[in-house]
Amino acid sequence: MLLALTGLILAQTVAVISPGPTFVVVVRTCLSRDSRAGLWTTVGIAMGTLVWASAALFGLGLLFAIFPWLYLAMRIAGAAFLLWMAFMLWRHAHAPLPEAQAAKVDTSFIGALRTGFLTQLANPKVAVFFGSIFVTFLPPDPSVMFQITALLSCFTVELLWFGLVAMACTRAPFRSRYERAKHIVDRITAVVLAGLGARLVLTP
Repeated sequence: MLLALTGLILAQTVAVISPGPTFVVVVRTCLSRDSRAGLWTTVGIAMGTLVWASAALFGLGLLFAIFPWLYLAMRIAGAAFLLWMAFMLWRHAHAPLPEAQAAKVDTSFIGALRTGFLTQLANPKVAVFFGSIFVTFLPPDPSVMFQITALLSCFTVELLWFGLVAMACTRAPFRSRYERAKHIVDRITAVVLAGLGARLVLTP
């Protein structure tokens, strides 16, 4: 069980470090807002990971094999979400950075949490990982304790990595540079997200 859990954690760590939609969203949130918003986005991402990991433990890969249309529907929904995010970024590229106002703190936290959660649910890389690679590390008959430990490990790996990314991106030099080139960075980010969304639709 320990070997299986170790392999699972290492595999997920490699998958998390490789850049994807969640990485783009965390970086952009931190640069355009603050570290707290970035950390709440990170918590949302980790919560989304719990959903995928739980689904994998209950036969996600088998479900996709039996119902291919379900995977297709997931891809289309994910693509639509990424394309919507890209459109909003492009549209508001020239808008100034929002100031942190106490009256809007709760709303911004909820929005950041929701963005991280939905981005992770729509992330095709995560679906592929938990639908295939993750399940290969599971023992034939995992105990309840193993399942709980695996879920907590998945949550922690996402939280630690994207938490480090969030803290690094909110340092003063990063923010000041972003303010000067916000319209360029936002539109590049929009193109990246749109490309990821289009890839979901066009790649078989």
